[in-house]
Amino acid sequence: MTGDDLAWWSEHRVDPFHVIVGDRTHYAVAASVSCTLIFFDDEDEFGSANLRTGAELADIALYGDLVDAVRILRDQTRTGKPEVR
Repeated sequence: MTGDDLAWWSEHRVDPFHVIVGDRTHYAVAASVSCTLIFFDDEDEFGSANLRTGAELADIALYGDLVDAVRILRDQTRTGKPEVR
């Protein structure tokens, strides 16, 4: 990871914590005002979601590897709009 992607990651990364989707637990690894970057270990992919009460997730999207996920979330943070894929 380099440049703007690395800057976004450095600013938004967090110590991983558990989040819940149904009966499965995943790991939040970064957070911005608008969304949370999640590692979905059962999918072996990174994605985003909005945290609801407690650790429940909503509006889940999968993006692939960490670099792709950071790039997409960095763009969303800058524009305020989700990327259409």
